[in-house]
Amino acid sequence: MIGKTDKSPQLHMYQVHIIQFINKEHELYQLSERINWDEIEHDLTEYYCVDNGRPSIPIRKIVGVILLKRMFNESDESVVDRWKENPYWQHLCGEVNFQHNWPFDPTELIKFRHRLGEIGMGRILKISINLFEKKEVQEKIYPIFGLSLLIMAVGIGVTMVIGGLEIPELVPSNIINMHDNPSKFPTFPLLFITIACGAISGFHSTQSPLMARCLPNEKDGKKIFFGAMIAEGIVALIWAAVGMSFFGGVRELGETLAIPGQNVAWVVNEICNGLLGKIGGILAIVGVVAAPITSGDTAFRSARLTIADSFNIKQDKLIQRFYITLPLFAIGLLLTQIDFSIIWRYFGWANQTLSVFVLWTAAVYMQRTSGRFWFVLIPAVFMTAVVVSYILIAPEGFHLSKNISYWGGVGSSMVLLILFLYKPGKSMKNIT
Repeated sequence: MIGKTDKSPQLHMYQVHIIQFINKEHELYQLSERINWDEIEHDLTEYYCVDNGRPSIPIRKIVGVILLKRMFNESDESVVDRWKENPYWQHLCGEVNFQHNWPFDPTELIKFRHRLGEIGMGRILKISINLFEKKEVQEKIYPIFGLSLLIMAVGIGVTMVIGGLEIPELVPSNIINMHDNPSKFPTFPLLFITIACGAISGFHSTQSPLMARCLPNEKDGKKIFFGAMIAEGIVALIWAAVGMSFFGGVRELGETLAIPGQNVAWVVNEICNGLLGKIGGILAIVGVVAAPITSGDTAFRSARLTIADSFNIKQDKLIQRFYITLPLFAIGLLLTQIDFSIIWRYFGWANQTLSVFVLWTAAVYMQRTSGRFWFVLIPAVFMTAVVVSYILIAPEGFHLSKNISYWGGVGSSMVLLILFLYKPGKSMKNIT
């Protein structure tokens, strides 16, 4: 049965009342006031029986200990040992009178983790991230970026239709490589490195779990992620259509981009000002700029958190965040000195290469758990051929011939496929 934190505890005459000697300006006291404990208890109630069995440890107490364990990098044993010595820790966990004993046996933490499982513990992890990640700036600016992006897409799309711009038809005569230098940039694999970002993306696969921790309820993750990807796809299609029609066709767009100084940013500026005028153009450009700004913010932030977790660097103070952030910014600044088109091609390849690792990992997992793995295995095999052949044939890669590159890509896919099919791992069905 679920244990409840006493909302009106009795004060004992011969016990020390914590509130009487702790500093209310202390960061842990302030933290305890920021946490919505009622919401946490309501969110985790589903893991307990409401009216059967002996009362469990109060959710606030055990969740508070888990948060302290993560904040101060303690073990199950050391966190309960330090708890009995620290009034601020006890106040965070809902105690009114100072306690001289453990809050519970350390093994209760193991039982609690088993009770909640991966999803439930993910909710608690989300709470800890939300507590220490400053979101005020993002919460104010990101909605403006999102609104600008949607207004821009609708405005560009409507103006394109009303203005009668002719979108090239998808007919056999148009299904050819219209790049300005087709011999240097062949359709396969360049096409799949360029457009696959929204469909098969390593970057998105790594960000999904990070963003899931920031949701009020992880059950909303599926509809939020699918909705975001669908919206992103619609915006991309609008820009693809207007990009082809505004300059008279795909080939003309390619020729325009081949002129020195007329890069993608120049194209965006021309389209926005040409279709929406100055004011509409400014709004549209804000929407377009939002994409790299938010992507860069997410990438730098996720890199910082990954490094912090890997090297056990605490992030509760601003100066500790600077230790990781400044070197990352320095690397980013150095990358700005390189031709952006080259960086973008490297990013596209690295993005898809990461997706290959994720796809093979998912395929192995599905094979071991359910046996239904073909829907993951097929894109894993295909994208392996794409990324290997690309780095072999690309000018910024090994710059080999088409035959060698294609055979290298196909060969790599077949080797991995054979290893996957004929060297299956142990089943995970009985692992809990």
